[in-house]
Amino acid sequence: MKEKSASKNQLRRYPVYLSYLREKQAEGLKYISSPQIASSLDLSEEQVRKDLNLASSRSGKPKVGRDIKLLIFDIEEFFRSK
Repeated sequence: MKEKSASKNQLRRYPVYLSYLREKQAEGLKYISSPQIASSLDLSEEQVRKDLNLASSRSGKPKVGRDIKLLIFDIEEFFRSK
């Protein structure tokens, strides 16, 4: 299996994603979409999707988004492997 590699810019964005996702989780949100993240963090939707796809074990569900708890776990695990 080929190891996933992230650029330096991606590695700088993951802590920002984690902080944002933890904040949303604390607010009671269970699911979030790439467009929501992109808009809130002033990033492009494509960039967010690519970043999350690299670190995530599952893709998001159309019209629902990604499970925040799983996404936080996946990003933390991705970082542990680096």
